[in-house]
Amino acid sequence: MAKRKCPLCKTRKASRQCSKYDTFICSVCCAENRDEKLCSSCTYFKAAQNYSSGKIAQKKEDSIASVDLELIDVVDDYLELAESGKVTQARIGLEKLNDRYPNEALIHFGIAVTYSFQENHQKAKSYLLKAIEIDPLYAEAHFNLALLYQLELNLYGAIIHFRKVYEVSESIELAEKAEDILTNYEDILIKKDGMDLNSYMKNQETFFLGFTEMEQNNWKKAIEAFQKVLEVKPNHLSSMGNIGLCYGQLTEYSKAITYLDMALEIDHEYEPAISNKAIFSTLLDGEPLPKGKIRVGYYGNTSHKK
Repeated sequence: MAKRKCPLCKTRKASRQCSKYDTFICSVCCAENRDEKLCSSCTYFKAAQNYSSGKIAQKKEDSIASVDLELIDVVDDYLELAESGKVTQARIGLEKLNDRYPNEALIHFGIAVTYSFQENHQKAKSYLLKAIEIDPLYAEAHFNLALLYQLELNLYGAIIHFRKVYEVSESIELAEKAEDILTNYEDILIKKDGMDLNSYMKNQETFFLGFTEMEQNNWKKAIEAFQKVLEVKPNHLSSMGNIGLCYGQLTEYSKAITYLDMALEIDHEYEPAISNKAIFSTLLDGEPLPKGKIRVGYYGNTSHKK
């Protein structure tokens, strides 16, 4: 089915719904005729701004400065091809385009979308992260990355990128979607743990600090960090398990077992606590820890219980 021509230039295909002209126009005319007030809610408005600023900033013959806004249409064509079911064919085309213009955030975003269509979330994440590395203000890339973190039950990662969307997006619709999701997260956290988003994020960062101390064998400092997590969230499973592990590394096995038992009271199937307790129960305080695999718990997604 042939697509309508842009009523402004009468040459390119009309692929963008324009709020200013109340009809479909092409992306080039969209960029050339944009109005900051009338077009502020358009999801393509920021993409056009990014490309224009990229041209000014790079000033290199082999960069986007030598490429006009037709590139947006080309990427869009490939994404339409992917939506029609020809995902691999679309990605091959985008990858060839990426070989020519490796510093274009939009192309990396397009490749990420093709991987998302095939539920290859790790590949999609890698290309979204590259798009954001190129353009840290790319709201659509932040939004899609947040959705992938949400699928992984990585609430911390999802919150970071939904917040970024709300901060940088010039699309009112996209910003409102991010805000609604963040509000829903906060409602759940308040009902479940009695903490708002800021408290959750701060507690998460404290946990990361403890985990970093563990990686450096700073067992006492790690225990201090995990204890701070428990002060905010007393039933935090991974912190209990990690405190138990740290005391085990300090050969204080009695204390280790106390914390591992506390973790198992919350989730009797928590495998790191089960395996570590099995090791520590055979030892007396002060005995050297035998070489073997010790399990480490991670914040959040460690319990079988939802």
